Amino acid sequence: MSTWTWLGHAGHFCAASSCKFHMTTKVGRYLVSTVGDYRPRDSEKAEELGYQRLYETMVFKASKPCQEEGCG
Repeated sequence: MSTWTWLGHAGHFCAASSCKFHMTTKVGRYLVSTVGDYRPRDSEKAEELGYQRLYETMVFKASKPCQEEGCG
């Protein structure tokens, strides 16, 4: 765990700004992205992200960060 890097944003899901929980963690050569508690349009109740799911986790192989001007 000492080599893990916690990032405070979602690594996937285009509507993650409507999730109350979103985090990406770099673990070795992989990015682990979790989103959940999806509340579009400021809903009082969380809505499903997929079939019978309130949270979703995806894993991606990490690549080197972009070094080009304008990358963010």
